[in-house]
Amino acid sequence: MATTLLQLEKKLNEAIGDDLEFKVSTKLSTASTAIAVATTLANHDDGSTDIFNDYWLSITDGVNAGIQRKVSDYLTSAQTLKLRGGALLGDTATTATCRLHRYNRNDKVWAIRRALEELYPTIYEPIDDMSLVTGNILPNGHFHWNPTTASFKWITGTSVTFDQTTSTGNYRGPMGTRSMKLTATTDSVYAEYDSNTYPRLLDLQGRSVSFYCWVKPSAVDEAWIQLYTLTADGTSQTLPSTWGSTDVYASYWNELKLESQTLSTDLQRVKIRFRVDQSSGTAYFDDAIVVGKHLHDYMLPVDFQSSGNRAHLSQVYIQTRGYSNPICYDLQPIYWDRQEFRVEDMDGYKFLHLKDLNTNYRRIRLIGHKPIKFSSTADAGTVKLEGERLNLVIARAVQLFYRRIGQPLSSDDVARYKANIAEWEREERRLKPTMTMLPPSDTLWTGR
Repeated sequence: MATTLLQLEKKLNEAIGDDLEFKVSTKLSTASTAIAVATTLANHDDGSTDIFNDYWLSITDGVNAGIQRKVSDYLTSAQTLKLRGGALLGDTATTATCRLHRYNRNDKVWAIRRALEELYPTIYEPIDDMSLVTGNILPNGHFHWNPTTASFKWITGTSVTFDQTTSTGNYRGPMGTRSMKLTATTDSVYAEYDSNTYPRLLDLQGRSVSFYCWVKPSAVDEAWIQLYTLTADGTSQTLPSTWGSTDVYASYWNELKLESQTLSTDLQRVKIRFRVDQSSGTAYFDDAIVVGKHLHDYMLPVDFQSSGNRAHLSQVYIQTRGYSNPICYDLQPIYWDRQEFRVEDMDGYKFLHLKDLNTNYRRIRLIGHKPIKFSSTADAGTVKLEGERLNLVIARAVQLFYRRIGQPLSSDDVARYKANIAEWEREERRLKPTMTMLPPSDTLWTGR
C-alpha cells in the first residue's frame, strides 16, 4: 500500500493538464550541449519548431534519473530537444523515460510534500508500535532510531561500525522492524550505552539488574553482552569479565541472558555493552532489555519523537500474559490491558508516563498516528497511501501549486489562477467527507 513520488507527481500533472511523458528514440546525448531525441514528439508539436522552447524536461529513469533541464530549442523536423546546462551522463539504455512540462517540476514536488503536511490529521500514517517493555530502562532498545556508521542513537563504539537492517531474517521482531548490525574491525570490541550520555542509567546503582538481548552472530560464540560500572573511588565492575556460554550459534537468533547481577552503590558510570569478539566478525542485536526497578516513564519510540512533534499517541496497552521467558519476547502477544497515560516532555524528548506501576517484562503497545511523509527524498521514495485518498492529496497540492506560481503575474493571470484554486478547493471539500481517516479513540486521563 505504497505510492511513489513519481506516481503522485504524474497524477498532479494529469490534474493540471501538463502531462507529456515519452521515451527517447536514441541514447541521451553526452555532448556539452545535451540533446534528447524522441520521434513521438511529432504527435504533439503541431509541426511547429520552437513549440517546446522554455519547457522543462525531467528524466525519470536510467543513470540521469532525477535530473531536470530547461529546453533551449526544439527542432520539429528531427524531434530534437536541446537542453540547457552541462553534459548528461552516458546512459546504457536507449529508451530513457522523460516528462516534458510547462512548469518547473520542483514547484510540483514542493506542493505534494506540503499538501501531505497540511492534510494531517485528515489523513495520516497509523502507528502500531510494540518496541517498549515495562521496566526496561534503555532508550531505543529495539534500535529503530536511524544510525550513522559511527554510532546508533544513545550507543557508541570503538573499532566497530554500525548499520541498521530490515532485511528478512536479520531482525527479531514483528515484520518491518529493525536490528543493530555491528561489524568489528579488530578483536574483542563492543558498542555501549553510557550513563554519561543517558544519565538515567545511574538509577540502576545498588540494584539487582538483569540484561536480556537477542543476537545473530556470524560465528559460534562470537557475540555476547556485558555490564560495566565505575564508582567514585575508581573501583570498576565488569559483569561478566568473560562469556562462559558455548551455545551462541552462528547464523541463528540466540537469546542472551545476564540475570540478577548486583551493581555497586555510589556509581559514577554505568555502561551496557554489546560485544563482538573477532575482527571482521558481524552480529545483529535486537530487542535489548535492562531491568533493575519498576518504572512509570519510558522514552517514546522515534515515530513519536520526529514528524515535527506532531505525532499523536491515542492508546496504550500492557501485555498481561505470555509464554516466552521473559514473556515480553512473545512475537505477537494476545492478551492486553488498556492503560491510562499521559505524554510528557523531559530532557528534550517525549516520554510515556503510565498512571499505574506495572509488572516488569510486559510488552507495551502504542497506538497512534503521525503525518504522512515520503520514505526518502528520492523520486522512488514512497508514502503509505493509495487509492481514492490520493485524489484528496492532489486536490490540495494543485491549490498550493497555483498559489506558488501565481504571484508575480498580471491581474488577468492572477484571476485565472484564483479561479483554478477555487475549483480545486471545491473538489477538496467534496472529497473530504468520504476520504477522512477516522483516528483511534483517545484514552482519558483521570488524574492521579
